[in-house]
Amino acid sequence: MQLYKLIIHKNKLDNIPENERVFFILAGHISNELNVLRKFIIYCSNLEPKMDHILNSQLTQSLIIIRVTIGKIYEAWRIIRKIFYGNNLSFYYEPLLNDAGKAALVNLKKYFKKSNLINIIRNQYSFHYNYENIAECIHKSIDDKDRIIYLSDIISNNLYAYCDSIINYAVLELCSPGHPETAINILMQETIKVGDWLIDFLTDCLIIMINKYFRNEDNKLLLEILNFDQLRSINEIEIPFFINEYHKD
Repeated sequence: MQLYKLIIHKNKLDNIPENERVFFILAGHISNELNVLRKFIIYCSNLEPKMDHILNSQLTQSLIIIRVTIGKIYEAWRIIRKIFYGNNLSFYYEPLLNDAGKAALVNLKKYFKKSNLINIIRNQYSFHYNYENIAECIHKSIDDKDRIIYLSDIISNNLYAYCDSIINYAVLELCSPGHPETAINILMQETIKVGDWLIDFLTDCLIIMINKYFRNEDNKLLLEILNFDQLRSINEIEIPFFINEYHKD
């Protein structure tokens, strides 16, 4: 794999109108956040057959990351829509989008125009805590044998799995009532899908801006090529919940 390193000089950045400069920074920042969270969703969802406490911890961890990502997706679309359309950037940039960028923007506008899982879960279980829903779900959800917490002499290994199972039950019932495995797939796929639309749209905008503002006097981008010999597959990487917090001096 190759990376292309581009140094952004301050004089070039200063020449960009403020509304576009802010959009450039936000677009890159949001892309970074969503790319990282997307990878973490997949890392935490690489579940091989293991002991119950390992599976339980990784599933809890995965659903937490998904809920955080949902909140970020909602906030990202809200600020992008405000800046992209509110500052009239759309009049210049939208016609320049490539096919993938245009399709992603169309999909985003269609998705957020109607009731959707991202909005509902963000408002009830991601960036907000819903007392009434939690109180109700406590009496509806899992069997006694699944009301489990794990305690450790290492605080970061404490896992109050039962507490999150209540939240997860409520979230998954929104996706596919009575079918938790199907619901997990729906939730994960929809989160990644909408996040990918945002990434595709923002990536296209960023490439347009890079070509518009950061070329040199010869109309070239001064790119340094960085080579990677070997990279691990995303499906080979797992992030365990239980860890040893031994610190080297």
